[in-house]
Amino acid sequence: MGVPGLYRHLSMKCPKIVSDVIEDETTIVDGEEIPGTDYSAPNPNGELDNLYLDMNGIVHPCTHPEGEEAPPSEDEMLLAVFKYTERVLNVCRPRKVLMMAIDGVAPRAKMNQQRARRFRSAKDAAIEAESTLQSELKAKTIELQTSGEKGKSLETILDEFKQGQLNKPGKWDSNAITPGTPFMEKLAAALRYWVGYKLNTEPGWRDLKVIISDATVPGEGEHKIMEFIRSQRGDATYNPNTSHCIYGLDADLIFLGLATHEPKFKLLREDVFRQNKTAGHQKKPFIWLNIDILREYLREDLRFTHPQTKIPFDLERAIDDWVFLCFFVGNDFLPHLPACDVRDGSINVLVNQWKNGMTRWKDYITCDGHVNLDQAQDLLKNFATQEQRILVHQEQDRVEYEKSQANKAAKQQAHRDSKKLRQQGEQAALESMPLYDTKGESVGDVQLTNRELVGQRNDITLANLANQDAAEKLRFMLKRGSDAADVKPDESLVKRAKIEEVAVDTETSTSDTTPGPSEGTPANPAIAADADYSDPNVTVHETGYADKVQFHKSGYTERYYMNKFHAKEDEVDTLRRHVAEEYMKGVCWVLMYYYHGCQSWSWFYPYHYAPLAGDFDRISDMKVEFGESTPFRPYEQLMSVLPAASGHNLPAVFRPLMSEEDSPIIEYYPENFQLDLNGKKQEWKAVVLLPFINADHLLEHVQAKYTELTPEEKDRNTLREEIVIFHKQGKFAKTLEKRGVMEKGAIVAKKPLVLNWHESSGLAGTVERQDEADRTSSKPHLTFPLNVSTDKTMPSFEADQNMALTLEYKIPKLEFENKSMLLQGYIPPKYTLSDEEREAIRNRERQRRGAGQQDSRLFSNTDHRQQEELLMNGSYLAFKKLAIRDQPPPAREDWALNDPKLAGDRGHGGYNNRGGFNNRGRGGFNGRGRGGGPNYGGGGFNNNRGGYGGGQGYGGYGGGGGYGGGGGYGGGYGGGGYGGGGGYGGGGYGGGHRGGRGGHRGGGHRY
Repeated sequence: MGVPGLYRHLSMKCPKIVSDVIEDETTIVDGEEIPGTDYSAPNPNGELDNLYLDMNGIVHPCTHPEGEEAPPSEDEMLLAVFKYTERVLNVCRPRKVLMMAIDGVAPRAKMNQQRARRFRSAKDAAIEAESTLQSELKAKTIELQTSGEKGKSLETILDEFKQGQLNKPGKWDSNAITPGTPFMEKLAAALRYWVGYKLNTEPGWRDLKVIISDATVPGEGEHKIMEFIRSQRGDATYNPNTSHCIYGLDADLIFLGLATHEPKFKLLREDVFRQNKTAGHQKKPFIWLNIDILREYLREDLRFTHPQTKIPFDLERAIDDWVFLCFFVGNDFLPHLPACDVRDGSINVLVNQWKNGMTRWKDYITCDGHVNLDQAQDLLKNFATQEQRILVHQEQDRVEYEKSQANKAAKQQAHRDSKKLRQQGEQAALESMPLYDTKGESVGDVQLTNRELVGQRNDITLANLANQDAAEKLRFMLKRGSDAADVKPDESLVKRAKIEEVAVDTETSTSDTTPGPSEGTPANPAIAADADYSDPNVTVHETGYADKVQFHKSGYTERYYMNKFHAKEDEVDTLRRHVAEEYMKGVCWVLMYYYHGCQSWSWFYPYHYAPLAGDFDRISDMKVEFGESTPFRPYEQLMSVLPAASGHNLPAVFRPLMSEEDSPIIEYYPENFQLDLNGKKQEWKAVVLLPFINADHLLEHVQAKYTELTPEEKDRNTLREEIVIFHKQGKFAKTLEKRGVMEKGAIVAKKPLVLNWHESSGLAGTVERQDEADRTSSKPHLTFPLNVSTDKTMPSFEADQNMALTLEYKIPKLEFENKSMLLQGYIPPKYTLSDEEREAIRNRERQRRGAGQQDSRLFSNTDHRQQEELLMNGSYLAFKKLAIRDQPPPAREDWALNDPKLAGDRGHGGYNNRGGFNNRGRGGFNGRGRGGGPNYGGGGFNNNRGGYGGGQGYGGYGGGGGYGGGGGYGGGYGGGGYGGGGGYGGGGYGGGHRGGRGGHRGGGHRY
């Protein structure tokens, strides 16, 4: 979900990041679309190495499409998943790796959001079902009154009709898209079949390695993808010019793409704006969101040029800080700050505060996913000075919006009612009544019968009120309550006045069941439950939302904590500091989650609301620590996030715990709960006020039922590893044959095999033969697993025909912390933005800042390559003490020692050149300078001619070379050591002491 509105914000501010997708024409045969794509042909969209599918973003729209009828069965839904996935593959055509990641068990911090969404979804579905039933009963009553039915009373007939409606099969429960359900097991089996089918039938897939990370593998799909990318970057033989693409609709994929620091990165998504203009069942168009071009915009927009700024601009560090700032505007794990909304320009405000802070600070706010709390405190302290101004503006905007929407709704309803009444004027008119729109203009005289006048007096009254302020009248009638019995507002009109008519930006939700801004969802009475029309200290909005906080008035801090957190007046100060610390701890957790993976499976933010910006005034000394924890098992997550109405997705032994009154955990499954609009304009944005679960209490009672599970049910509750599926005659299979894993097209090795990125043509990690008892084990044959009509059945493959093989795959664990930097050997392309466009961005920034001086450090296309190298330092410049000094060099595979082509023939110059993987320098990580001094001399950590330090000895990490040239890992290794002749990038993992100039790393690979 991420930040609602972020995609729109960026696409408007940075228009060149979005580009059209070229799709091959399809032909229609017997009503079915037949793709015209030759997968092996050159891709008109440009060649791509790796494609990652966030499969939940495909499964949700295929199982319950918006504006269309859902497929009639789960098996038909899975066919729709196949079709949609093939369309994505034909657009992208990855050549090396395809990763299909389904959401597994989530961290507890995400479960709370999933719980709120699923409970809200179930409640809305129940309200909608009740509303539909009432409408059907009303229609049936009218029918019986007209025609009659002999032998039965009206009451009996209606009771039978109601029971028949209740016994009808209900809508498919989208909450089934949660780990541990039978549907997710079926989905995983279907994807394994489909991948095998494509490997058997599509020649262009022969060299493709397909990783499936299904719901039995813990972690959210997008973050399992991130873990994979980080792991490949950490391999010594990885090519930094690898191109990546993620398909998905969530806005936070933009952050994830930036956080990889892989410039050749783009996102594929549906065009959420153009789709609203697409009629019927036409395909929604795809677009690219180009991360490399977004980096160009951010380079110009984030560059600080104030003369007092002493910190050198580093694009990689600046991007990390920008991602950090955006977390306060929205993320999947924390509520956003009250004064932060992307639609109000909050990102720009935070960026300006960040630039101002750079004139005072000694470093960036973040480094490699860690937060400098001193800088964070100072940033929020200064942002707090603008908080009330922003909140006042939000209140003014809300009032204007409500008036506009109420008038718009009343006018539209008046026209609809006018048309309806004309159509019903079957009898001679007994009375004429004019109707008016919201401007007081007549919409025509309507001829009404007496019966119509009485039966539709509510609609007529509302229509004639429209020449006055419709919003005021709605509030007046709501306030009068029972006194207004003769003039009750039409329920649909009140609902329409509450709901914004906007295009559904699908970035707000794809990976979970989320109520969106749909007119089909009845208004929820729980929202207006606390509206008090008699309290002069409460502002009542047209939606019925009672604003007891009143941010636009002084003293709002106390009112905020007393009303939202139920604190007593003397508890406010203590509580707000605790809330601020928990929130900042959460921001640190989120940042580390993006850059290093899940730091704690059990941590979660224990409040429904965020603190105020002014409450972060004492966070600089807080300690951010997370204890060790393990992920929930699938049934434990299901019991944590599903309402009782979705209990059918669980084994029967658990259902009484969710529904029976004497259940020891029944309090976790309320049927009724409050929704707080919390100042928002649309119901679907309301805060869902559910009780937080006590994990120990829940697990105690859930785990007690495990002995009652059947073997099949126990199997669905098991956590597993990823699998890799490949063609038995492809390049990957040939590598496995060389390493003794395969013989004559069959898997024979039983021990795990560690592969590096280069030898496996783009897939580092450990592969192992699967346990034959494992349900995901690859059998010699491939059987179509779905029960569909004959004309939709896909072929099965016997053992002698099946060309697809499967191994268990383990993502390699990083032996050192992931660094926020471009890797050496990356070849930057020419700028996409013109000099004029970049100058316009800089002028916009100068105008915001009120400064006019030119920035001599800005560069043009002519010197782009040289200047790019100066911006490739990343986090190493500032965190030398933390990054490497306390860590030994990462261990490497023996293949580098034994392969003469790697260790000898190309020893002096790295993989293809003289100084590292596809690069020219003789050492260093990235740059050219020589450094200086006994500790950082001779070249520095990012330089060509020296090491992490200069001079001699361990204190300089380099004896003239170290990590990057000339000498050794330390003087003690004597003129060679870990890096003689060039170090990690210009002469070998070890010169001299470790094997000459070729050395342990084969001439200094990229690192």
